Amino acid sequence: MAEEYVNFTLSNAIPRSLTIKEIEHETAKDKTLQLCISAIKTNKWHTIQRQASGTTKKDIESLFKLRDQLSVSVKNDILLRDHRIVIPKSLQQRAVDIAHEGHQGVIKTKQLVRMKVWFPGLDHIVEETIASGLPCQASTLEKDAFAPLSMSKLPQGAWQEISVDFKELPTGEYLMVVIDDYSRFPVIEVTKSTSAKSVPKLDTIFATYDIPVIVRTDNGPPFNRGEFS
Repeated sequence: MAEEYVNFTLSNAIPRSLTIKEIEHETAKDKTLQLCISAIKTNKWHTIQRQASGTTKKDIESLFKLRDQLSVSVKNDILLRDHRIVIPKSLQQRAVDIAHEGHQGVIKTKQLVRMKVWFPGLDHIVEETIASGLPCQASTLEKDAFAPLSMSKLPQGAWQEISVDFKELPTGEYLMVVIDDYSRFPVIEVTKSTSAKSVPKLDTIFATYDIPVIVRTDNGPPFNRGEFS
């Protein structure tokens, strides 16, 4: 009954565009999977691990941690992890490409691959494939991409245009920083919050240095309140 279940699982886990014969043939040539199959059949994992080296050793160690989820089809000598086929290295990229045909994102592609197959390093190969794909690069913004800076024109004189922002301190207080856009002269006031309590500080600065023509902010929450308006 166990063998019938494995065969049923195997026949239903074949990805589109791959055949059982093809997976069987490539599995027979895959050193890592052959060592793993041998370890499952003989239950001599530690002996097999000593025989492996380099990348093969690392992959065997990954498979050893999952040994309770692994089984082998006696008929085809194909390795399975639960209901999924463990794909040999030579077919791994092809399995990922099949799942990524519609140019889905990383998460969706991983989900599609994991539905029927598995192999060590699956996540890394999916991420690398999507990152290097030209259609994906054309339609996806890089995480570090920024819009080009738009520089403001230099004012005609001092204190005509100023910029205001807050900087939080480790003490829980805030610095209200006012910069003259012409001379870069800074005026700094310490305040307990960014709310209406900060408005008198700004009044004091304007009373000291005159009222500017333009007050420039980042339009953040502190500057959207009625008191600042």
